[in-house]
Amino acid sequence: MTMQPRPYPFAIRSLTVPPGLQPILRGVAGYASAELANRVVRLLAILVIARHTDAAMLGTAALALSLFELVRVLANVGIGQRIIVAHDAELEAICRTALRLFILLCAGVALFQLGVAGILAVIFGHREAGTMLAVLAGVYSFMPAGLVQIHLARASAGWLRLRVLPRRRRLPITC
Repeated sequence: MTMQPRPYPFAIRSLTVPPGLQPILRGVAGYASAELANRVVRLLAILVIARHTDAAMLGTAALALSLFELVRVLANVGIGQRIIVAHDAELEAICRTALRLFILLCAGVALFQLGVAGILAVIFGHREAGTMLAVLAGVYSFMPAGLVQIHLARASAGWLRLRVLPRRRRLPITC
């Protein structure tokens, strides 16, 4: 008995994904591809800017952007996740409250960032980085309405609406 050679010896078998996991995997794939595109664009922008500026200016810009990203993390405190898991009856009230909280939070984060910019400029003598950081604080004036809308979009896409299993139920383990 002779064996026939396989037409594609390195072909990967198709993976069957349970229907419940398909939306999650699509969301993860979309998020991962968006993050990858974001990183590639930033890397290309840095390469273009690096060819036209000196090392000190590039370092100053990197310092300002790094501080901006660190401060921006403060704006993600879980308010939006409440919008995502809200029931239809309470959604409008939660969105109004979330908008007010986002306005207060973003104003506070912007003031904090302006304070860091001032310290950077006055105490450490990095006026360019302080100016860049102060200009970037203007982003927080647009964020509150956008944050509510993005979380509403995530809610309509079914984010975080996972079925929770009871504690006592044992799942079969298969290898």
